[in-house]
Amino acid sequence: MKSILLFLAIISPVAASAQTALDFNREAYIMASGSYSLAVDSLSLAVDMEDLKSSNNLQDPEIEIGYLWGEKPTGNKWNVSVSQGFDWPGAYSARAKGIKAAQEVIGLTRRAGLLSRMLEVKQAMIDVVYSAKNMMLTRQMTDTIASMCAISRKAMEGGEITRLDMNMMEIVRIGMEEELRTAVVDFDDKVAALTVLNNGRDCSALVERLTDYPDEMILPLESYQRQITENDPMIQAGRKQMKVDEKMVKASQMMSYPGISVGYTYENEGDERWHGVTFGLTLPIFSNRHATSKSRLTAMQNRLKAETALNEATVMIENDRRKALDLYRNYTKYDKVINGDDNIALLRKAYRAGQMTCIEYLTEVKFFLEARRTFLQTEYLYHLALARLNRYSMTF
Repeated sequence: MKSILLFLAIISPVAASAQTALDFNREAYIMASGSYSLAVDSLSLAVDMEDLKSSNNLQDPEIEIGYLWGEKPTGNKWNVSVSQGFDWPGAYSARAKGIKAAQEVIGLTRRAGLLSRMLEVKQAMIDVVYSAKNMMLTRQMTDTIASMCAISRKAMEGGEITRLDMNMMEIVRIGMEEELRTAVVDFDDKVAALTVLNNGRDCSALVERLTDYPDEMILPLESYQRQITENDPMIQAGRKQMKVDEKMVKASQMMSYPGISVGYTYENEGDERWHGVTFGLTLPIFSNRHATSKSRLTAMQNRLKAETALNEATVMIENDRRKALDLYRNYTKYDKVINGDDNIALLRKAYRAGQMTCIEYLTEVKFFLEARRTFLQTEYLYHLALARLNRYSMTF
């Protein structure tokens, strides 16, 4: 019952005229920004950032307490020492700069996640629009067949058509009613999918406003290529990651320099007291072996990943635009000849005038119904492709 009420709200011309055009991008941002799934990803990135920051912490200070028992006539003695170890000073500076750049990478990654979620929500809204249009068409055809069944029943009673023709008409009517039930179930599924993206919260108010697709257009290829380099967060993150790697390679090189430790020692033996400072060096002969090579290889790997991502994005945007143009051409061809109810109205008029048989009428109605569905499918695929093409234009 709920899906029927939503459907009636969608197709109501009064409701549609009272509403302003729906901003799909704004609604997608509102829903995506409150996504629990996105919040989980954001927290995961925050954990990664804290883990990276912890890698630049100082070593823990060490405290040692000793107590020695002396043989007679010597007495016992005890000592306390405190020491602090450091990596080579330049390593901290290099890592700090790398961590600062990594914060920008994580921010861009978070932005990329939001953009991806917005596209998912926008495409889910487009799914609802398509399902509603398909349900509307199926309902109109079901009503048309039901109306023709009533006319045909009177014609059969008057001996104008046979019982066999009437049975065929009834079978088609039953089939259309089943198709309508399937269309309603599909509409409910699409609304449920959108509700899931809305954290399970009711979104019937939004669904009522999803009366048509977003008003967008295909841009020149150069615009999309420019958007990839300027607006794609993952491409930007790849560039920033190269700066992170550069700083981390430098930090790794600094780690091949000796570590330093500074301490203070106090000793007590009978009436005698000693205290002073200690200095030490840690020679990284074994612990840092191959570390710099590893950092360089990681930097090279990330650089190749960034270049590959840019190449893939460029090729995919060109391919997506080509597909969208093909869909648009097919969509406009269908729109010129089958959009509207003129064909079905002409068939109904011809049937009532006795210019075609029941079988001819049903055959022609089925033909135009399938053609109309093909048009709706092409229109739907076109707007899905357009949403993906224009994803970089979604501002937030």
